[in-house]
Amino acid sequence: MAALTADQRRTLILHPSRDVSAQLEIVGPDLQFRRDLTDRLQPGGSVEWTGASRVHRTCSITVALASDSDVDWRTELLRLSMTITAGGVTARVAVGTFQCARPDRSAGTVSVDQFAGPLTAYQLSGQDVTSLLDRQVGYSYSLNSAGGTVNVLNGAVQVLSDAGFPASTVLVDSSRQGVVLTQDGTWPWFQTNTSDDADAGAGAVQPKDVSGDGDSGPATWRTVVNDTVGQVVYRAVWADGNGYLRLTPYLDAANAPATFDWSAIDPLYSSISVDRSSQLELSQFNKVTYVWTNMPGDVVPSYGNGGLYDLTDDADIAARGGAQRGTDPTQVQLQAATVDDFQAQAAADFATQRRAVVTVSAKTVPYPLAGHFDVHTLGDPALLGRGPVKVQATKWTLPLDGSPMSWEWTVIS
Repeated sequence: MAALTADQRRTLILHPSRDVSAQLEIVGPDLQFRRDLTDRLQPGGSVEWTGASRVHRTCSITVALASDSDVDWRTELLRLSMTITAGGVTARVAVGTFQCARPDRSAGTVSVDQFAGPLTAYQLSGQDVTSLLDRQVGYSYSLNSAGGTVNVLNGAVQVLSDAGFPASTVLVDSSRQGVVLTQDGTWPWFQTNTSDDADAGAGAVQPKDVSGDGDSGPATWRTVVNDTVGQVVYRAVWADGNGYLRLTPYLDAANAPATFDWSAIDPLYSSISVDRSSQLELSQFNKVTYVWTNMPGDVVPSYGNGGLYDLTDDADIAARGGAQRGTDPTQVQLQAATVDDFQAQAAADFATQRRAVVTVSAKTVPYPLAGHFDVHTLGDPALLGRGPVKVQATKWTLPLDGSPMSWEWTVIS
């Protein structure tokens, strides 16, 4: 589908009359079309995206099949799309490509016009293709820097290839293509200092275990690729609606262009329901110390050599009436290619996880164009007490039947 203009987006979303339908197709590991199952997709279902989760996109759908062997659940993927038509504009948008386990129970039988007998309705829960990166790497995994001659991004693509993803299914933003690995990387079977794998903005290395249970855990392919791209301040690996793995730079939302304007000002043309709310969330600590763990020459990090870096949340201090809440006792450990990358990673982590924020929960008309950490503007002075503000999505739920979708936004400026 060709990129939509801003006017076409507004027409599709804000036109008073629109038609919305959902489609389902089967694709292979190479993401190429195999067959259409739209006539088997039952009413209802939804796609959800959560920025703070390891697996960002999930789905819940019901599909009618002659038997549970109609799909090769080991290798085939289910791609969901939505087509929206309004004001003479039509767009079909892939809203997620999912790996689903073989269903273990049915939801009864249904009749489909072109089939003589009843089909069995199966309720499916799917996860985007990054869920396949949660497999363990084996006893250990090593990424050779070849004496500092291997590009970081090429190394990350090699990791994904070793994990079984064809190069044709990986899309890489090449803006940091010239940066090389500063040292070899090794991920042992058990480790105590690894990425927590959720998207912390930059996909930075965190002093947390893989399993999240407080103990050390086995390295996964997700850990390896996120540790690698985090060195050049890229987001944790994510999957787009078509199922392609994406390696993209972290961009501070304050500097990102808004892709859509939501308004609650005019009740006749409002795109937002009256059921909405906002909440101020203060950070647990308003000062954090960051440590650059892979400094060139394996020197000990210090403030003098740029290996230690502090950030303070002045907004949180002001919200507490000037009270300094204290420094997070757990120093956040980061790997980076350069000192600039180290400080940029720290700023990304602080901006997305550590600072005081205002969150907005709202429902809008369906917006199948919703993507990954979208930045929008929100005009809602009655709720926020001021004019249009820039917001970034942290969660959304898109019903496939065209009913209103739910959003959670963070106010950026």
